[in-house]
Amino acid sequence: MFDAEADIRILTGPQGSGKSMTGVAYPVDDYFEKAKAIFPSGKQYPIIGTFPYYLCKTNDGRILKLPNDYRTRGIRIESPVKIFANFKLFGLKYIYTDMKMMIQNMNSPLITDAWFLIDESFMIDKRNSMTQVGKIVAQFSATIRKRRLHLVIMVQYKSFAELRLRIFATQTILCEYDKRMGVVTLTISKKGEKRKQTVSYNSMQYRRYYDTYELIPIPEHVIERAKALVGAE
Repeated sequence: MFDAEADIRILTGPQGSGKSMTGVAYPVDDYFEKAKAIFPSGKQYPIIGTFPYYLCKTNDGRILKLPNDYRTRGIRIESPVKIFANFKLFGLKYIYTDMKMMIQNMNSPLITDAWFLIDESFMIDKRNSMTQVGKIVAQFSATIRKRRLHLVIMVQYKSFAELRLRIFATQTILCEYDKRMGVVTLTISKKGEKRKQTVSYNSMQYRRYYDTYELIPIPEHVIERAKALVGAE
């Protein structure tokens, strides 16, 4: 059965507030909840813990800790969960997705049944709403439910995001980071609900899956257009 609405989550907060951490945490939890450790013998066991090391549970109830060099021993961790992101992820399979890749696959079934993470990106900037790129993003956003996507957008302020995405959003989440404790607190506003929900989590277990200092590249055609306007070489 299809959901009545698209799953679109807009994560907001100033720089360093835990937006990217939270955006990564959602698919990471889903990924490892459904992941299995596959041993060279062919035996497969579900993953039950990922921090500070991977644990799996055997059929007879024993708990196994995967060695740090599990890859070189021929052990694989596989999950059916698909992830697309416009920034680099580590330790799990994902597909890097920029504007060009999204446009090329607008009419293909590739970007379906998956998590789609967009962090501080030109792709969803409201200032592009009347450009051709903005119109394509608006068309894509209208297909989120049919694609069965979990779209997670990370911006400093909700008003920075493209209008349709703000209208379609099912959750708006304010992030706050306690540097001393390493805890991220989320204030969640769900569409159609007046009461807000507050949730906190320890960020340590998610830090290894992305680079907090990675710069999200600006598309080349935008840079070339800007250079032409200012007469730069």
